[in-house]
Amino acid sequence: MADLVLVHSPDPAALLAHVAAPFCVVGRPTTPLPLVAVRQGGVRDALLDRAARAGCAGWLGAPVAVFHELPAVLAGSTAPLTAFERRALLVRALGAAPARALAVGGNGRG
Repeated sequence: MADLVLVHSPDPAALLAHVAAPFCVVGRPTTPLPLVAVRQGGVRDALLDRAARAGCAGWLGAPVAVFHELPAVLAGSTAPLTAFERRALLVRALGAAPARALAVGGNGRG
């Protein structure tokens, strides 16, 4: 099973830089990309713009999803859980995952 990593920061720019780092490569990414879930489509767009400016080639697609897209990304149309069940599982997983804070004023790479 994959690891769930929660990263938080009072500095949105540092958080975006940290999350975008694996996507900000020249050419095509050569390692598997993490699944990044964001709250708003604008944040996803900012991450994709950052990757494009860094020279990343190609479409990143599913590794960057908005929260409401997670059921389709993770289970597709065969997801057997109701919205309530999915929420309960996410709350449980988030409660068990250690959170890591980014240093304020850092380079965003945690």
